Amino acid sequence: MTKAPSDRFLLGTLESGNSIRSGERDRLLLGATSARVLGASVGDTVTLMAILPGGQLKGRDFVVSGIFSVIPGQDDLYAYTDYDTAADFTGLSGPPVLDVLLDGVDRVDAVAASLPPNVSFRSWKDLAQLYVQVNSILASFLAVIRTVILLVTLFILANTMNRVVVERMREWGTLRAIGAKKRDILSIVLYEGSLMGAAGAILGIVLGFGIATAINLAGGLSFTQGPLTWVIFDRPGLESVIINIVPATLVAGLAAILPGRKAIRLSPSECLREI
Repeated sequence: MTKAPSDRFLLGTLESGNSIRSGERDRLLLGATSARVLGASVGDTVTLMAILPGGQLKGRDFVVSGIFSVIPGQDDLYAYTDYDTAADFTGLSGPPVLDVLLDGVDRVDAVAASLPPNVSFRSWKDLAQLYVQVNSILASFLAVIRTVILLVTLFILANTMNRVVVERMREWGTLRAIGAKKRDILSIVLYEGSLMGAAGAILGIVLGFGIATAINLAGGLSFTQGPLTWVIFDRPGLESVIINIVPATLVAGLAAILPGRKAIRLSPSECLREI
């Protein structure tokens, strides 16, 4: 197992002092904001007060072992001590709440399903309401952008297929003259339009996967929030292929309907007279 850096503590940075060592009791790791408000430093004694489940008030003195910082303004909410001290201080035989950090969002459902029936849980979506709201807004924006792109694609392909149909009028007349039915000509035009949409979607997907791979190979997209640095890797899956190919193909087929009707509207002799 790789040893964690000595200057890191959980999700924060240890600014001064030391982490609580095994066997040490009544030690406390205090947030930088709380330490500044209390005027406390490493080695000082602070008193914690707690309201226990029965309603009684209990206090205990702790020696500040270290001071840590996380996102500015949020390191005044938490103080950390060792498990045995916390159990003795609160009188609880076990932790009322356990926070489990997983290495992937896709594992949440599997871990939740493995919990005993009498254990209640709240997933990260239940806890991160702000993230869910922001993600919903972004998803709505993306849906609007996708709709606009599909509409633009509809008009562009309709114009392209209309030109193709006009330029090949003599071909449609020849096919009609040798016995091809109107629905056969319409099927050819719709097939070509759908094929153009699918080919464009596949080309775009390949380009998108290539850009995502290049970003991942370059180390991902990183951003910093306070002392923490987060790295985002783009891993598109099969669902991204489906939601891009299917709409593009359907829209392309829809765009070919009117040009296809133009191809079958004229008689074979009229088509053959077209230049």
